[in-house]
Amino acid sequence: VTQDPVNASILAIKLIPFGGVNVLIFALIFLFIDRKDEFQLVRFILSFKGFQFISAIVAAVKVAVKMWGCLEGAGLAQMENHEVHI
Repeated sequence: VTQDPVNASILAIKLIPFGGVNVLIFALIFLFIDRKDEFQLVRFILSFKGFQFISAIVAAVKVAVKMWGCLEGAGLAQMENHEVHI
């Protein structure tokens, strides 16, 4: 990962999913990079897209777990009421 405490703290802040904190950090990073330097720009874009991909996977897993919990709860309620037809 990184051994620099500043980079590690920025990475930890970018991992906060609520309140738009990660978007604010990416906006600040975008303001500070040299947009004429192609390497910095490509690195920023890849980092931003990577975090979007990971946050989408985390959101999909959260939704899947909630859906599974709802279905599991509905199944248990039907079993308690003897409404299950096999």
